[in-house]
Amino acid sequence: TSLASFDENFYVENANFQHRTIADLTEEFLFLRQANLLMFNSLSVSDWERIGTASDSPISVRALAYIMVGHVRHHLKILIERYLN
Repeated sequence: TSLASFDENFYVENANFQHRTIADLTEEFLFLRQANLLMFNSLSVSDWERIGTASDSPISVRALAYIMVGHVRHHLKILIERYLN
């Protein structure tokens, strides 16, 4: 099944982040990171080579893992630049 794209701006506008604490968001991030690591650690060699479709483009499981890492780094950079610098 193809993974659909979504509008991240619409998502953020409707996510009620004003009712979340930094501690709560940090805890959620850490749990999600752990869940992703557990899932990736369970994959076989052949699983990493599988190809699926995301946003109407072919993509491998391996590429998705790299994209996820880059996405986290991107957001950490934004947090540092905008809020911790």
